[in-house]
Amino acid sequence: RGGGEPARGPLEADLPPIPGADRRAVQLGRDLDGDGDPDEVHFHLEVVEVQEEVYPGEFVTFWVFAPVGEAMGNPARLPSPTLRVEEGDHVAVTLYNTHYFPHTIHFHGTSQSNPMDGVPHMTQNEVEPGRTFTYRFVARNPGTYWYHCHVQDHQHVLMGLAGMFIVEPNRPDNHFARLV
Repeated sequence: RGGGEPARGPLEADLPPIPGADRRAVQLGRDLDGDGDPDEVHFHLEVVEVQEEVYPGEFVTFWVFAPVGEAMGNPARLPSPTLRVEEGDHVAVTLYNTHYFPHTIHFHGTSQSNPMDGVPHMTQNEVEPGRTFTYRFVARNPGTYWYHCHVQDHQHVLMGLAGMFIVEPNRPDNHFARLV
């Protein structure tokens, strides 16, 4: 493939600017299957508190997964971001627990090896405050799933620690926004 302006266009579709997000919030790697799009995707998320106005003058604090932010930016929004990958992609999601409670990430409805499943005290330890953990897996079975914190999931999900996880079918030159 050639380089320059024409080659950059599709790749830039994979990395749309997110206000306040650091450039390393999504990192794309090699094209492992030779079909013209990256097959290694690494998301960098942290836990952030946000306040949302639920009705005029009434604010509620939520916790969200957010792309890592710039030094002077804050990309945190409610709901937590949608993560999009392609079938067969080698996915890594690093959780930076910048919050004061322990957290994990469970990719609900997807098939993971036990150490990557995000269920505390069963498949992994909780990610303690100030620590990081990287989930690594191959995306299988195209579809729309969700991810969430599995620590006290009856409360943490309601606080906002949940987002969509979309696995697109594998197609040649399949370029799309990875972090929405």
